Amino acid sequence: MIYSFSGHVRFSEIDENGKLTPYGLINYLQDCATFHGEAAGCGFQKNRENHRAWVIASLQLKVKRYPVFNEKITVSTWVTMIRGMIATRQFSVENEEGELLAAASSDWVFMDMQEMRPARVPQEQTDAYGVYPDRTLHEDLGKRKIRFPDGGCLQRPITVQEYHLDINGHVNNGQYVRMALKLVPSDWEIRRLRVEYRKQSMLGDVLIPIVHIADSHCFVRMDSPEGEEVFLADFSRES
Repeated sequence: MIYSFSGHVRFSEIDENGKLTPYGLINYLQDCATFHGEAAGCGFQKNRENHRAWVIASLQLKVKRYPVFNEKITVSTWVTMIRGMIATRQFSVENEEGELLAAASSDWVFMDMQEMRPARVPQEQTDAYGVYPDRTLHEDLGKRKIRFPDGGCLQRPITVQEYHLDINGHVNNGQYVRMALKLVPSDWEIRRLRVEYRKQSMLGDVLIPIVHIADSHCFVRMDSPEGEEVFLADFSRES
């Protein structure tokens, strides 16, 4: 099943230039994935009843053009691979004329939320979603693994608040991006984004941000107080 939904860019989703924000774009992708699960009969509520959840591990995003206020866009998603406990999901964002505005690829892990470990994807979910390897995007989205450069500047610690959490009780993937975006130079227009989610964070956890800016890239890493890597991002203004 290939899933799509359409809508107009809302006033609450734009920046001072009238364009959809990177955080807003991430939310569109996340919502599309969630709607896809519901349409396939594999929604988060059903997974939750079975103590299961899909947890994102990485995302690579390329933005050709940010849509503007009230522009109608269509967000689509499909699965290109399911193997064992992991899946690859890809996305496209287009305008009414079919112009590709953004493309993304993401890797997900199917989790047993009681044991807090990966679980094999049930065959019924594979059948419900379908797998479309022939639809694999040919856009250059960058490597999945992020190598954080040596050095970097420590930033003020962030304490996880209730509004950062999702229904699974951990920090929502979009909220990590939102936190990190506040550390990117304000005059940058982000054209590429790569993120890795290494460890879950819960209410009250403390995140230690580290920022390294090199040429057109702004790398952001968030560590636990014990020095474990929790989240990594590579924001680029190169198209």
